[in-house]
Amino acid sequence: MKLLSLILYVILLNTLLLYAYPVIDDDQSANWHSLTKDTTPSPTIDPTHTIPTRSKTTTATATSTSSSTNSSSSQNDSYPIYGNDHAITTQMAVLGSVFIVLGLYLVGFGFRGFRVTLAVFGFLAIGLVTWVGLTNCQPASGYINNDITMIVVPAGVGVAGAILFFVLWNIGFYLIGAVGGLALALYICCWKENLVIENLVARACFLAAMCVAFAAMTFFLERYVILFATSFVGAYLFFVGVDVLARTGYVAGIRSIIDRNPLHAVHYSLGRDVYILLAFTIVLFLISFAWQSLINHGRYFGIRYTQQHHHGGGGLKSAAITALAAAATAAAATHLADEHHSSHHASRAASPPPPSEPAAASSHHEEKHEEGDHH
Repeated sequence: MKLLSLILYVILLNTLLLYAYPVIDDDQSANWHSLTKDTTPSPTIDPTHTIPTRSKTTTATATSTSSSTNSSSSQNDSYPIYGNDHAITTQMAVLGSVFIVLGLYLVGFGFRGFRVTLAVFGFLAIGLVTWVGLTNCQPASGYINNDITMIVVPAGVGVAGAILFFVLWNIGFYLIGAVGGLALALYICCWKENLVIENLVARACFLAAMCVAFAAMTFFLERYVILFATSFVGAYLFFVGVDVLARTGYVAGIRSIIDRNPLHAVHYSLGRDVYILLAFTIVLFLISFAWQSLINHGRYFGIRYTQQHHHGGGGLKSAAITALAAAATAAAATHLADEHHSSHHASRAASPPPPSEPAAASSHHEEKHEEGDHH
């Protein structure tokens, strides 16, 4: 519990710092693609030409500034959320496929699986934290092999997190609840173009509070919280993977929340396709929750019901107890049989004997004797 409290405290503190004090590059005007320089040729000065009025100079300067601002805004608008605006890159194809597979697993069998589910949530949690740190600290020129680095590094650290929570299963329960709360908070905030909670600090507190609240509820309502977390995170992750391949803008809402790098101008637009994915997320979540509740009726997370086999020292002890009980039962049955047999003989001895054969014979002889005398 102390380790869990420390992890949650660090995540909360880092989240608040990222939101309250975003990383700002020295060159605020730099964009994602490259550090551009102003290549506009300077006007040549003709000594015979004079500027007629001051107002025209001011107007020209204002026009130039406005043009530069529009150009910078246009460049920021073209920030590649999916890596490439024109085609699906190999990295995005692999990422989308992994999200879809993991989402389907959580939707269908997240509750029934135990250590595998813990490993999946460890991979998602640690990988997401690593990606958020890399994205918010990303310089204008990017990292070395930027496209590969932004996927391989979080994936590698996520695998380490999966192994960690596969082993430390006793605190993995609370991680599942925390990730479920974070996913629900992100989903709620994405129902508005400017996000439901517009204030940065308030939004950060809301995300952290949802994580802590669901982790705490796991202690009291373990079965229901884990059912919710596996179903909702699976549905959310599945449609995030679909959007990585379909490019509807669904991911932009999530990225506008967790990507606070001033060089990344992420614009979130709620179009028809985004609304469809938001609605389908709820539908798939409800289907998954009902399905997992049905197939896991009376079952708790991490508890497996198996038939007892008598092996080892404990098995010998149980076998000895069973043998003694069987012997006692056999002895009792034998005693009852003996009592029944003896009582049967006693009842036969007490009953009057049937008419004997000799008596009948003597009576017959007496009748013959009387007949002889008569003759």
